[in-house]
Amino acid sequence: MKTYAENHQIAPRIDPHRILTVEEKLMISQALYQTAKVVKIGMLRRSYPDWSEEALVKEAQRMLFLMHD
Repeated sequence: MKTYAENHQIAPRIDPHRILTVEEKLMISQALYQTAKVVKIGMLRRSYPDWSEEALVKEAQRMLFLMHD
């Protein structure tokens, strides 16, 4: 049985020895953001099962926006 990542290729496989184009970097960063958002929504859904889907998405976006070093 294939994993989710194998069934849904989130980002194309890229040769690690070549320099990425701006478009490739953007595509990878968007895929990483979407993955982080899905994980964050899942964490919030577990912590707050009574929240609506809209509230979960808004809070996940807010939390990801506020993350920084």
